[in-house]
Amino acid sequence: MPDNIKNVYKEEFEYLDMLRESGETNMWGASTYLKSEFGMDGKSARSILGLWMDTFEERHNDKG
Repeated sequence: MPDNIKNVYKEEFEYLDMLRESGETNMWGASTYLKSEFGMDGKSARSILGLWMDTFEERHNDKG
């Protein structure tokens, strides 16, 4: 993933990582949390969540 994408969504991705680790919700429903936490609309939240899911392995493959 290009670094500019990582940087643009750094805060949102970190939030989603923390949410995943907490086990508070199934990640398919995490867009609701993004909407609430960052005040974004549903379409934006779903897009960011999709990008987070699509890049999760790439971003975490070096963390063993």
